[in-house]
Amino acid sequence: MSSGTLETDQEFLLRAASVFDPNRGSSHQRDLFLQTWSLLTPQARQQTVLEWRSDQGASVPAPAGSGSGVSEGVSGDPAGQPAVQSTVESASNDPGFLLRAASVYDPASATSNQSTFFRQVWAQVSPGDQKRLVSLWRQPDPFSAPAPAAPAGREVPEEGLALIRNFEGYAKALPDGRAQAYPDPIAGWQVPTIGFGTTRYPNGQQVRQGDVISRDQADACLKDAVERQCRPSLERIHTWGQMNSHQRSALYSFAYNLGPAFYGGADFASITRVCDSPERWGDKTWVSEQFIKYRNPGSAAETGLRRRRQAEADLFCRAI
Repeated sequence: MSSGTLETDQEFLLRAASVFDPNRGSSHQRDLFLQTWSLLTPQARQQTVLEWRSDQGASVPAPAGSGSGVSEGVSGDPAGQPAVQSTVESASNDPGFLLRAASVYDPASATSNQSTFFRQVWAQVSPGDQKRLVSLWRQPDPFSAPAPAAPAGREVPEEGLALIRNFEGYAKALPDGRAQAYPDPIAGWQVPTIGFGTTRYPNGQQVRQGDVISRDQADACLKDAVERQCRPSLERIHTWGQMNSHQRSALYSFAYNLGPAFYGGADFASITRVCDSPERWGDKTWVSEQFIKYRNPGSAAETGLRRRRQAEADLFCRAI
């Protein structure tokens, strides 16, 4: 799509749907349709859904987990009234309806009402939001540059990722399952954060206030950060090759929380000593004492950090 007067182009959403490829579309392109639909009032959604379906009962794929398309159930009820309303309400309440409509829209075979549907939806969006959404469409995909896959035998253990997910939490969770950016508990909006503690996307772009991503995208960000930022530093630990997956997982969690360059650092003598003392890896009491030192005593985060350090120590000492 060409640039220029897109901010004032009332055909913009129709043109976007015309070129959107659900198999290759960027996350920003997908978010254009998700966010646009979320801006409409319930009444406007129902009216536009009716417009989509008014030509030959046009349908879109069923929502995930559904056994039927949104256009089913249109036959008359016993009272002689068309049983359309419940289906329309279900479709209008589906946060992915517009995205799925764009996914199946084919300008070469579309009905006139399908095309009108996109025009009507866009007309319901304020000029300010239209400008923001056009800008969103133009942005490069933040998930377009994932870290290269780790060589066989050097992958980040799933148990380490699970431990990170557990303590980072999934935030700021939205009712539809996606996550919205939130301010860092300490740095505020100077460090916008999203998902499982992500502050930068795989392409290096910083998370921004107002960003929204799916849970799958949040997980992709986590895996990318651990792979790109943590693994290279941790593999420099000279005993890394002697560690089992539990021990590596514990250190992945520690590194994700406190920084991957901790080994050998002036403020990390105790955890460095743990890494350098394979003969004491079976001493759970001693290992726990070293991990728990990194709990930021006296801070509001101390309780949570103590639990995390203890969980990391327990995993580090768990036999395979």
